[in-house]
Amino acid sequence: PAFPTTRRGEVRERAARTRREPLGANNMAFHFAVSFQRFRWLAHRRRRAPAIRGAYRTVPLRRAPGFADQPSTRYPSAMGDDNPDRIAPDQSARKNSSGMPAGLFAVLVVALLALLGIGARYYFYGCLNAIHCLLSLFFSINLLVCYWEACLFLRRDYIEKRTLYWRRRQQETGRAPVGEFLFARAPLRQILSPTLWADVWAIYSLFDGSFSDRRTFGFNVDIANGFLTPVPTLILYTAYTVDFLPAVLAGILGIMLFWQWAYATSVYWVSFFVAKRQSRITRAEMYAYIGAMNAPWVLFALLGWFVSVRLILDGDYSVLGH
Repeated sequence: PAFPTTRRGEVRERAARTRREPLGANNMAFHFAVSFQRFRWLAHRRRRAPAIRGAYRTVPLRRAPGFADQPSTRYPSAMGDDNPDRIAPDQSARKNSSGMPAGLFAVLVVALLALLGIGARYYFYGCLNAIHCLLSLFFSINLLVCYWEACLFLRRDYIEKRTLYWRRRQQETGRAPVGEFLFARAPLRQILSPTLWADVWAIYSLFDGSFSDRRTFGFNVDIANGFLTPVPTLILYTAYTVDFLPAVLAGILGIMLFWQWAYATSVYWVSFFVAKRQSRITRAEMYAYIGAMNAPWVLFALLGWFVSVRLILDGDYSVLGH
């Protein structure tokens, strides 16, 4: 208390009387005494303040054993979609999550687009053709990859940082990033997120660093393919399916489109070996990720080039079975 308990009533009465009486010598002495007592009380509180704060100190929560200080493993990360250290699609929630593995979603999209063209041709003309089925599959793959290449442009800054994350995660866990990404689940509401599919390029950059460097040929040629070829691809896919264009016109468009695919992919391969990037990966990785994954844009392009020439020379769609 500010004053001794036995004098509390006396002090209150004296203070009330002081407010009514004129200021004299006795009242001045009383005011001085009150001020001195307040000064002593404040000094006493200051001395006790550290002890009071220590008594109510907050004890930090103890984490369970083995709990790592990592961002949330749910996708999108609790730290935000654009956080490069987030753990993209959740591996640990496969059994209790309503999401879909990223790899399964990609396969379903390609299968749906390909079956749509094949089924439409069979519905209108009652026939199936091997060449048309192969080109339908290639067009479907290219449409999906075009979306990924648009994500490459939209998330180019994020990909540069995300590549470092996947390289560090591979060193820490020893797991292959390709399998971890393809088999991990992502919520359906985020399945088309550019941030999710930017991981495709962040992981591919582990084998070819040109896709995390916007100054390279591989980076820019893929962006060009992603924005310039979807419309010609849809036109050619529809023409091959329902013959809505004159065969000669479809052949001319096909020659231009298939040629640029074969040429651009071949130059990409040359740029990869000229830059000596093959020395940074194993031979198996080079054949699988650099060779096999880019081969469709050369092999199917050569098949499409043959079909386009036949369309021009024959003047009809007989090469596709009708």
